[in-house]
Amino acid sequence: MLNIIADSTDLTTLTSVLDEYCTQHRVFEIGDRDECARRILALFSLGVTSRHALLERMNRVVV
Repeated sequence: MLNIIADSTDLTTLTSVLDEYCTQHRVFEIGDRDECARRILALFSLGVTSRHALLERMNRVVV
């Protein structure tokens, strides 16, 4: 389990990244979206916190 501290702005960013990534890549199944969310949270916990950087890193490997 990841230990992440995120404020409301971070949560808004993370949600936005998840929604945009899943829409762009047509990820609609709950399990697949959950996996994308886990990847985004893992990146966030490694210090990748900007919306742009998160999307860039997520787009390196397409689900």
